[in-house]
Amino acid sequence: MNSTNPTHAPVSSSRPLRLLSEAEVLARIPIGRSKLFAMIKAGEFPASVPLGTAKNGLGRPARVGWAEHEVDAWIADAIRRRPVADAPISCQE
Repeated sequence: MNSTNPTHAPVSSSRPLRLLSEAEVLARIPIGRSKLFAMIKAGEFPASVPLGTAKNGLGRPARVGWAEHEVDAWIADAIRRRPVADAPISCQE
């Protein structure tokens, strides 16, 4: 596991494992579908979990899901990596 791809992130025993659909992942991560798959290919986002194979003979999964805890870990890591401003922004008029 590298710092930008939290695959096999620790699983919390307090909640059951859950797989997220592509739509759920894209709702949590404000990027487009092509960017999501480019990030996966580059090892910058957790890989999907294949859920069976298509009956069209291509051998690709008919559906995929993402481990919710891996997506959550990626989000938490992205927040930790963000640049921090030197001083808080003042809202004074």
